[in-house]
Amino acid sequence: MFTQHSNWTAPIPRAFQTPGMQYLMRKAARASRSGLALLIEGEDSTGKKTLAHAIHNNGPRKNKAFIEVDCSQARDTIDDVLFGPTQAPAKSQSANKISAANGGTLFLEHVDALPADSQRKLLHLIETGEVEQKRRTYKYDVRVITASGANLQELVQKGIFLEELLYRLNIMILSVPPLRERKDDLPVLIGDFLQRFSEQFHKPVTGITPQAVDVLRRHTWPGNLEELKTVLQEAVRFTENDEITPEDFALAAFGEGAFVRETRDSRSAVLSSLDLFDHLGELRPLEDLEAEIIRFALEHYDSRISEVSRRLGIGRSTLYRKMKEHGLEESSPGAFRNP
Repeated sequence: MFTQHSNWTAPIPRAFQTPGMQYLMRKAARASRSGLALLIEGEDSTGKKTLAHAIHNNGPRKNKAFIEVDCSQARDTIDDVLFGPTQAPAKSQSANKISAANGGTLFLEHVDALPADSQRKLLHLIETGEVEQKRRTYKYDVRVITASGANLQELVQKGIFLEELLYRLNIMILSVPPLRERKDDLPVLIGDFLQRFSEQFHKPVTGITPQAVDVLRRHTWPGNLEELKTVLQEAVRFTENDEITPEDFALAAFGEGAFVRETRDSRSAVLSSLDLFDHLGELRPLEDLEAEIIRFALEHYDSRISEVSRRLGIGRSTLYRKMKEHGLEESSPGAFRNP
């Protein structure tokens, strides 16, 4: 069971109310009382923004603004978004984000994406509470919380990230583990999502079978909490039972890249994934994704060409041509069958 930390007075997000997160939340409770800059490390969709908001709500700035900025968005304009060009009241539409966060908390997601000049300005803000705007100096009272899924030390060595800024952020670090490293938390997370979606879809889903839990435990969850949420949301949407079964995952087909299929050997449900991004974080070529989809369809429909063709919405001649192009004639399971 989760034990509420004595210094944590704000509501704790459900995703962090698990036995495996108690140590992290004790550190977060201490961090919430500090005004120091904070770095939250972790992969995408592990709950870094949720944790940052909870820390803000548990600290002395809880009644002030919590302003969030994704530094990976609109990189060409991020400097103006954060630091300029105007000094406007916090509630103004034209206020830069630091001005809007004055007195409260500024949360910078993907801080590793900040351009070099913006990094220097952020460092100056953390050190002095000042921002230079059009030859004038403005003072701000802002607590800065940053988040990143990148290895900032490696980026420093490559000259991409400012070493002095990393030193400032390294004073206080919270590391949020990926879902694959907290499998023991799955029962709590699953129960929370099932309750939420059964209410959303007005379905009397009261639980999940052990076999279905085993399917979820075997998956590596590259999409972390967001992937788990989507898989369970679709399972609840499609199920006709009061308990989620492996078959419900198969009916849902896939969500956020995750899908369930039956293997030819075991005929047991196995969760697999279609990764849209390569190891550098770039979108994979459409040709590669097409090959994986056709390979999956051949396996899922036991090489029944007519069925694969119908399900993919392409003609049989086109399917045969694409299989040849992707070298799937030899790799597909079993002999091709027309029924």
